[in-house]
Amino acid sequence: MITGRTSSTVEAAQTELGAAARGITADSSKLADLDNVVELAKSHLGRVDFVFLNAGIAKFA
Repeated sequence: MITGRTSSTVEAAQTELGAAARGITADSSKLADLDNVVELAKSHLGRVDFVFLNAGIAKFA
């Protein structure tokens, strides 16, 4: 399960990762979005054992 703040980000990641990747547009700073991510994961996988949230900002030279 992957997330991104924009649908274009999610679609690009899904294309790179392949057909098995599930994606959802979500903002990790919004709890309602995270709830939706967990519910989607449960609907596809049956259960969620853990959630790892890795969000950050980078500026490339």
